[in-house]
Amino acid sequence: MGSPMSPQNFHHHDDTDSSKTLNKAMKSFKILAECPITMVSLCSTYKEIVNTSLPKFIPKVIELLRLQALKQQRAHELAKTQGKYMTNVTPEIKNRSTYDDFIIGQVKAASFLAFVFIRKSAHETLEPFHNEIPDLIIRLLQDCPYELSSARRELLHATRHILSTDYKTLFFSKIDMLLDDRVIIGEGFTAHETLRPLAYSIVADFIHVNSNLTSVQIWKSVTIYYNCS
Repeated sequence: MGSPMSPQNFHHHDDTDSSKTLNKAMKSFKILAECPITMVSLCSTYKEIVNTSLPKFIPKVIELLRLQALKQQRAHELAKTQGKYMTNVTPEIKNRSTYDDFIIGQVKAASFLAFVFIRKSAHETLEPFHNEIPDLIIRLLQDCPYELSSARRELLHATRHILSTDYKTLFFSKIDMLLDDRVIIGEGFTAHETLRPLAYSIVADFIHVNSNLTSVQIWKSVTIYYNCS
C-alpha cells in the first residue's frame, strides 16, 4: 500500500470523481496538508527538536513538492515542446476536488519551507535542494487552480518570505515568469481582483534588489505597473 505522497495514489484518483469518498487518513491529502503546519508549531514550541527533526522532515517536504498529477505533468511537457508554459489546470483532470486538496497540501509544504528559510534553520539540509526550490515554487504557482485564491494568497506570502532572505538570488532566473500575471496571479477573477496588490508588491520588492534586469524586463515591469494604475 502506497503512502499519501505516492504518485500512483494520486494518479489513481485522477480519473474518477471521488469527491464524495472519505479516504483513509494515510491516503488523505487533507491530512497530509496538516503535517507541515504541525511541524511549524512543534519547531516553534520545542526549539530543541529543530536540529534533529528538520533534517529528516525537509527531504519529505521536497518529495511532496516534486509530485505532479500525471496529466498535469504531461500538459507541462507538451507546452514546453511548443515553447510555452502552463498557467492553469489541464481539462484532462476531472476530479478537481481531490486535485485541489493535493495542491493545498503542497502550498502548506511551501509555507513550511518559507518558515525554515526565514529562521535559517537546517541550512546544510536545504543546500542540496537550493537550485530545485525555485522551480518547485514557480510550478506550484502555475498549477494552483483559479478557485483556490486563498491557497494562492498563502503561497504568495510564502514566496515573499523566501524572497526576503539571502536566498532570493536563487529566483533571479525566474524573473520573466514572475513578471507574467498568469503565473503569479493566476487566471481566476477573484485572484485577479484581490491578489494583484500583494503579487505586484512582491515582484516590486524582488526586482528592486536585482541589478541584472535586461531592458526588456525593465520595460515589462514598467508596463505591468502602468496597466495596474
